[in-house]
Amino acid sequence: MDEQVLDTVEVIAKLRNLRTLMPEAKEPLLYDFAEGFADRLNPEMVPLGFLTALDLFHYDLEKGVNGFTGKPMPRQLVGHPPMVLGLLRMVFMRKVAPAVLPEPFMAAVNAALAVLNEAAQAKNKVP
Repeated sequence: MDEQVLDTVEVIAKLRNLRTLMPEAKEPLLYDFAEGFADRLNPEMVPLGFLTALDLFHYDLEKGVNGFTGKPMPRQLVGHPPMVLGLLRMVFMRKVAPAVLPEPFMAAVNAALAVLNEAAQAKNKVP
């Protein structure tokens, strides 16, 4: 099976300009999250890579330190309770990702996420 590869130049531009693309969101924290995540995207990405980048970004926000550079994360994004970051991530995946990713790539991201969720559920089943 050939995995879909996405050139992220346009996606990065959309994430950095989310205030213009989605003015109805009216949530500064969501806009800041999108801008910060844009810096994490590789020039080319596969669906699982997108999810991994999102996981690592979320982890670094919880820790307050960029795991790649060792530098502090943007101050407006750190210090929030884990539940707030989890909700922010959920809104990002439900509202922002579909708005910035091409539909076929978003479908592949959702398929990869479904496989990961099924594997996690199977692992946690009690016999």
